[in-house]
Amino acid sequence: MRRAVVLGVSGLNQDLVGNWIDKLPVFKKMRKDGAWGRLVSTIPPSSPHAWVSSLSGRNPGAFGVWGERYRSDYSYTLQKKVDSGTIDDRVRPLYRILSRLGQRVGTVNLPWTHPEPEIPGGICIGERAAGGRGEPGTWFREFAGDIKKVIGEHIHDAPLSGDRRSLLDKKSMLRNIKSMDEQRFTLVKYLVEEKLCDAVMAVIDGMEAVSHLYLRDADNNHRFHDPGSKELETLYEYYRFIDDRVGEIRDTLDDDTVLCVYSVSAVLRLDGIINMNEWLIEKGYLCVKEYPMGPAPIEEVDVDWSATKAWAMGGTGQIHVNLKGREKDGVVGPDEYTSLLEQLRKDIEGITVMKGQPLSVEVFRGDALYYGDFAKYGPDMLVHIDEGRWRTDQRVGFGAGKIINTECVEEEITEGCGRFGYLSIAGSDFPAAGEVEPVSLLDIAPTVIDIMNLRAPYNTIDYEMEGYSLLLALRDSAEEKKTAEAADKETREEKIRSRLKALGY
Repeated sequence: MRRAVVLGVSGLNQDLVGNWIDKLPVFKKMRKDGAWGRLVSTIPPSSPHAWVSSLSGRNPGAFGVWGERYRSDYSYTLQKKVDSGTIDDRVRPLYRILSRLGQRVGTVNLPWTHPEPEIPGGICIGERAAGGRGEPGTWFREFAGDIKKVIGEHIHDAPLSGDRRSLLDKKSMLRNIKSMDEQRFTLVKYLVEEKLCDAVMAVIDGMEAVSHLYLRDADNNHRFHDPGSKELETLYEYYRFIDDRVGEIRDTLDDDTVLCVYSVSAVLRLDGIINMNEWLIEKGYLCVKEYPMGPAPIEEVDVDWSATKAWAMGGTGQIHVNLKGREKDGVVGPDEYTSLLEQLRKDIEGITVMKGQPLSVEVFRGDALYYGDFAKYGPDMLVHIDEGRWRTDQRVGFGAGKIINTECVEEEITEGCGRFGYLSIAGSDFPAAGEVEPVSLLDIAPTVIDIMNLRAPYNTIDYEMEGYSLLLALRDSAEEKKTAEAADKETREEKIRSRLKALGY
């Protein structure tokens, strides 16, 4: 049986890894020793639910979550906050599956592991701790004291707090973020070396925060790039830091352990924001009884639902239809549903920015992306703009007709979010396949199962995974190539025999 270490590095950008690969020796060696490529994320590609999809092999429709809050009925608000119970009740994350298969599992900072899930025979180091510093939340409970001896005061988060970028103390934030990531790498090594876990899963999320802080310094194409900045190399240096720490992890692994490093999305530059509900108001899809004095969340706006056909929730382009017989005050008849979505698509694709320049907009129907018990509560339509370089804002109150917002970008703290992450797997006898075709996020969990040689007792249908093992795909591809080469050889030999026969031999 092989062991597996699965390191999620939030926000890791494949293009930047490629640009700097000759200066990232560990990532470069992993490329040479194994398989790597783009990882296709969910829509929207925002982090928490995408991590859940990757570690369960299920699309968001299976667990009904598209952000930090969700709805479990057809109400007009995202009224419930996600926690570990939400996820455990709806899907089987990889740590549950492996534990049931008798594996000793350790987790570090996986999203939505609060309250800390009980993992029989395993260890969970949660994503939260009271007060930000102190003992981490853990399962089993007594383990918290051991963790404090290993890392000292636990840093559970280093948030990008503040309203304006110009007011941020970036250097102080960078120090805290780096210390936080150092702790998580230390904990991963501890679970591998001291606790002898068969599988260790962790999310290192400092890279995403540092990318938000310093991408504009590294990206020459960013509208607010300053070529004279003293921080041009800061993001590259953080990539070097991550590369070094991944190397330290790899050095601790034996010949029977496979290392998987991946990100579920990439931080991209932010070019602008679409005030989606303002646009829906302007187009007559959304009606309000009283327009707010300033920007307010849609949940706080006095909406005239009896005259509203569609509204947006969340900040990632999620549009819901006010469907008759489904929503409480639905007005769109079931026979009008498809035509309304088609009209919405056409109107959204017609959104233009300055000087009439059209935006590159991808519009998806929810029922084309999601399926499962909770897909019915999800958005009816999703909008992904310019590969994630634009995002949406669901607030109302910016001023009538204020749809396009580019002025705010200079002071925005967070950048854009692209739907292509990065994947690199190497170690043990994992095939040295080099660059592979883009891999689905849903393929991570079944690939780990296969890496650990647990396919025999593992039944994909029982666990309802939707992905396909990359390891199995590489084996299939190698077998197909071998068969094709054998057939080609046989054809060439037959041609030679035919020529010889024609010559009288």
